[in-house]
Amino acid sequence: MKKFEKYLFYIPIILFTIVLLYRLIDLSKIIYLFPSYDFSAHITHLYFLTKYGFHNIATNWYNVYGGEIVLQVYPPLLFFYSLIFYKLINNLQLAYYISIITIHIIGLIGIIILGKVLKLSFAKRLFLFLFFYVNPISLPWFYINGRIPEMLAWTLSFYLLAIIFYYKDKKLDMKFYILMSIIFSLILLSHPLIAFLFLLFFIGFFLIKNNKE
Repeated sequence: MKKFEKYLFYIPIILFTIVLLYRLIDLSKIIYLFPSYDFSAHITHLYFLTKYGFHNIATNWYNVYGGEIVLQVYPPLLFFYSLIFYKLINNLQLAYYISIITIHIIGLIGIIILGKVLKLSFAKRLFLFLFFYVNPISLPWFYINGRIPEMLAWTLSFYLLAIIFYYKDKKLDMKFYILMSIIFSLILLSHPLIAFLFLLFFIGFFLIKNNKE
């Protein structure tokens, strides 16, 4: 029976892999066709960042103040991350697409680490990774509406969860606080709402730790 349960995961893994590959291949159109929805706004912000710099005024974006202050009210991490690839290849849309692909790779590594902490089999880790990125909510939210900053924040949260579960029954040390602060700061710079949700999670975590100790 256990052997059957092990192979049972491979059916959805194969199906989810096909769906994910299809969505990523279909999304590659943004390399040569300017996209719509949030994708277009992100590429525009990336262009402003490369041309004018962070928090400088983009004069060719008209408003009552005479221009747009670059990333004044938008979480900046995705755009600085995409900027790395732009510096290497000098192509805005390709750089943005590569950043989306690498976010998936970062997510896979994060879930492998989280699965190791939770003692999950490799098949279960792979299933968890694929299910997160191609479930019925994620598919339209990420790959059609273009909520990539939110994708990045949730992707980074896998590392945060791995740290929390690792220290669940261990004494909190300096390494915990340093790693937690770095990853939480990156999530905050990716999507403040996701960071707020994890802040509530932290409160519960510390309350449980204090009660145990």
